Amino acid sequence: MQEEQLEQLRKILDEFVKEKQELLAAIQSQDIGKVEFQQILNLLQHTDIAEAERAVREAQERSRAAEEAPPAEGEGAPLPKGKYVGVLPDQDIVGKAEEDLYPAFEDLNSQDTETRAKAASWLVNQEPKKLAEAGLMAVASNMPLRARRLAATVIQKAGEPAMEAFLEKINPDAPIIPLINFVIVADLFVGSPKLLPILRKIALTGPTETVCSTIEILDQIPGKEVNMILLEVFNMAAGKVKMDILSLFAKRRVIEAVPLLLELIKPKKAWEEEGRVSLQEKVCRTLGQISASEATDILVSVAMVQKPWTLLKTKPDSVREAATWALKQLPDKVKIRRALAVLKSDRSSLVRRAARQ
Repeated sequence: MQEEQLEQLRKILDEFVKEKQELLAAIQSQDIGKVEFQQILNLLQHTDIAEAERAVREAQERSRAAEEAPPAEGEGAPLPKGKYVGVLPDQDIVGKAEEDLYPAFEDLNSQDTETRAKAASWLVNQEPKKLAEAGLMAVASNMPLRARRLAATVIQKAGEPAMEAFLEKINPDAPIIPLINFVIVADLFVGSPKLLPILRKIALTGPTETVCSTIEILDQIPGKEVNMILLEVFNMAAGKVKMDILSLFAKRRVIEAVPLLLELIKPKKAWEEEGRVSLQEKVCRTLGQISASEATDILVSVAMVQKPWTLLKTKPDSVREAATWALKQLPDKVKIRRALAVLKSDRSSLVRRAARQ
C-alpha cells in the first residue's frame, strides 16, 4: 500500500469517527421512541472501526521499515532522498574502492594475532598486480617495521608473479625514506632475478644511508655477477663502505678484485702521495685471505725496506706487518721463504713478529 493511499484512508477514518460521535450525541439528546431510530442507534453504537485503524497503523509501520532496511542481496538500493535526489549512482567508483587491498595490509598491523593471520591469508590469494601495488604502499608507509616486513612476506608468499610485479614498481631514485624502507625488507626477495639490478643501482647511486644495507643483501646472493657489482661499488666507495667491501672480497674469495687491490698497495715513488694506511693494511690482509698467489711479488716489495736507489718509499711498519702476514697465507714459494727469512731480522718488531709466527 502506497504512503499517499494510507494517508487518504487515515483521513477518511478520522472524519468518520468524528461524524459518528456527533450523530450519537444528537440522537441521544432526543426522546426517541421509534423503532427505526433505535435501530440506527444500535447500528452506530456497534460500528467499530478500531480494526481498520489498527490495519492502517500496521501498514504505515511496515512501509517505514521497508524504507529503512538495507536492500537484500541482488536487489537495487532504495531510491535516493534529500540532496541525492536526481543523482545517478556510480557503481564503478564504489566497486573500485571496495577492491582496494591497502586496508587489508593495514590489518597486518593489528594487535590481534588472528586478524593479522586472516588478513595475510586473504592477501596471498589476491591478483598479483593489485597485491603488488597495495603492497608497495604498505612497505613504503610509516607502519612499524614488523608490519612492513609482514607485508613483504605476504608478497613473497604469493609467488614469483607477485614478487616481479612488486619489484618492477621499485624506483632506485625514489626519496630516501621509501627507499630505506624497501632495502630493509629486500632480503625477503633474494632469489628473484628482478632484485639484483635494483640493488646494483641503489648501491651505486642511492643515498649513503642505503648503501651498507644494500651491500649486506648483495652478500646473500652467490655468483660472479654480484662480485662484479661489489667491484663497481668498491671503486666509488670511501670510508667504512670500502672497508666493508674488502671484508666481502675476502669472505667470497673474489679473485677478480686482486689486480685492483694490488694497485692500492704497490710502493710509491718518493714524490708520490701515499695512500691511506688503514686501507693498505686491510688490502694486504684481504689478499692473504683470498690466497692470491699472483700477489706475491708486490706483497714482498711492500713488506721489505726499500733500497735508496729504487726511489721507492718504504711502507709504514703497520702496512709492512700486514703484508708479511699475508705472505704466510699464500701458497709456498721460494721467493716467499727467502723474503720471510730476511723479514725475521727486520728493524721493526711488528714485522719480525709477523715473520716468525
